[in-house]
Order: sequence, then structure tokens, then C-alpha cells
Amino acid sequence: MVLAAKRQEAYEEVWEALPRHEQPVRKRRRRLRLHPMILLSLLAVLMVVLTALGISQKIKAIELEYQLQSLEAELSQV
Repeated sequence: MVLAAKRQEAYEEVWEALPRHEQPVRKRRRRLRLHPMILLSLLAVLMVVLTALGISQKIKAIELEYQLQSLEAELSQV
């Protein structure tokens, strides 16, 4: 901890020694924060989309099964 404090002091001394126009601009990174209700809403929408996708796949499988049964019936007649 002491070493970090010494480094910080040395950095600040060098920083203050530079002329104002040569000092680098400090950029702060903003952390993206979402409101909990927005996050919950996005999660709910994702769940609805995944459920609808699952249901549509199940319906497609049932349709293909009926088609297969009709083709098997037609094959047995031939």
C-alpha cells in the first residue's frame, strides 16, 4: 500500500510539473449500468422469444410426423 501511495505522489508531482497544454487528458471509463427493471424486462422478452421458438419447433415436428404418417399410408396402398 505504501509503495502505491509513493507512486501516486510521484505521478502527481510529474503531472503538476508539466505545462497545462502538455498534460495528457484524463479519460474516465464509464461503466454501463442498466436499471434493474430494464434488465428484468429484457430477460422476460428473451424468455418469451425462446418459448415461442420452442413451441414453433414442436409444431413443426408434429406437422412432419403427420406428413410422414400420410406418406406411409400412401406407400402401403401402393
